[in-house]
Amino acid sequence: MFLIADYITNTKQFCQLKNSFLNKRFMHAHMLVYSDSFLLFEFSKLLATLIVSSDIDCKSISYKKVQSGCHPDVMVIDNQKGIMVDDIFKIVNTVNIKPLESNNKVYIIQNADTTNTQAQNKLLKTLEEPPKNVFIILNVQNPSKILSTVTSRCNKTNIELLDKQSICDILKIKYGAENLQKILKCADLCEGKLGRALELYEQENLLKIYDFVLDLFTNMKKSADVLKYSSTIINSKENFNEIINFMLLIVRDMLLINSSATQSVLQFSESKQLKNVAENFSNQALLHIIDIIVVVQKNLSVNCNITAVTDMILMSILGKNINGKSSRS
Repeated sequence: MFLIADYITNTKQFCQLKNSFLNKRFMHAHMLVYSDSFLLFEFSKLLATLIVSSDIDCKSISYKKVQSGCHPDVMVIDNQKGIMVDDIFKIVNTVNIKPLESNNKVYIIQNADTTNTQAQNKLLKTLEEPPKNVFIILNVQNPSKILSTVTSRCNKTNIELLDKQSICDILKIKYGAENLQKILKCADLCEGKLGRALELYEQENLLKIYDFVLDLFTNMKKSADVLKYSSTIINSKENFNEIINFMLLIVRDMLLINSSATQSVLQFSESKQLKNVAENFSNQALLHIIDIIVVVQKNLSVNCNITAVTDMILMSILGKNINGKSSRS
């Protein structure tokens, strides 16, 4: 994990926050915005370490305590079902208790954009009038879900996406460089999210699911093929969301290839195969497929029929493939 800490502490955003803290211009409420909850959490823990120890020393006891979640002056608020009023009460009811080891206390609200309106309103007074030595960090992936009254009381920092080379370097340090092709593929597919790259590397089935989806776009040429691919998808319902996500990723890159924006294509390691597949779809056809997939994603939350929506997506892909049943649209 040291390399991740080393990367974060050298980013422009972290250096600015560090200088602000050391020069006593540091606000009591901070909103960190980034699309990767994993890196957001790592960033916020390092910021918390700075606040409670005035330094970032990866060998220090304070650093190790914050990283392991046992520092008495750093509280993490997280709830996989969404941050509720009861979670915010953990802050409100303890905010005036003096710190035990440090001069300061830090509250990290992980996935703060899942906080419901009532809970956000409950947090407002503490954000407005926090005790002098209390700091609150909100980790946010979707800032549009945060009330403007909350946002206005925070210092907002947008964290930049990791580039592929940085992700590759981290993966090589963590896992070794022997499996370089796998590392490159994970860096391609993670969309700039380090947490996703680590997940792709460690969960072997995820790369197999991607290969299956790419094979589907490449080799599904006739109605009989639909039955084969549909059967595989239905027999692995637990992977349906991953299949849908990879479909969107592949269609997005094919759109970019057809638009000659190859520099923005995520999957460089698969670019030759994607280019060949993209030739079978017009941009209009690819946009239609995206519309179908987005509708399916919205319906997943209401227990839709997986078999029906799978067939709908596959028939849409086949129908828009010029080597399938219909002509280019």
